[in-house]
Amino acid sequence: MARPRKVLIIDDDFTVVDYVSELLANWGYECAASGTGADGIEKFADGGFDLVLLDVMLSDTDGVTLCRRLKSAMRERQVPIIVMSSLSDPTTIQDARMFGAADYIRKPFDEKQFKAKIEKALDRA
Repeated sequence: MARPRKVLIIDDDFTVVDYVSELLANWGYECAASGTGADGIEKFADGGFDLVLLDVMLSDTDGVTLCRRLKSAMRERQVPIIVMSSLSDPTTIQDARMFGAADYIRKPFDEKQFKAKIEKALDRA
């Protein structure tokens, strides 16, 4: 039996973290969460994640900068990052993709669209 895919959620809004964690668990994913960029980097370094869901606005850093840091920390295996935000600023979306984000989803999101984006990112990895 294949191991469940592991997702790291980095978001300082714990309502979002709880909601996304519950969705992912229902879809068969294993989840870990971080409320800050610093904690997210630390958890990511411990390894084993198949996907990162990253909020754009965190209390200690911005998600685009953190996306760049996570991508530069990846060695052998490139882990897809999906940036999540309530902002729809085209510059933020472009910057996130430029620094390695696989995709972008606007909060609040449609569950079917969210699941499709996750599956697409994991299939490409």
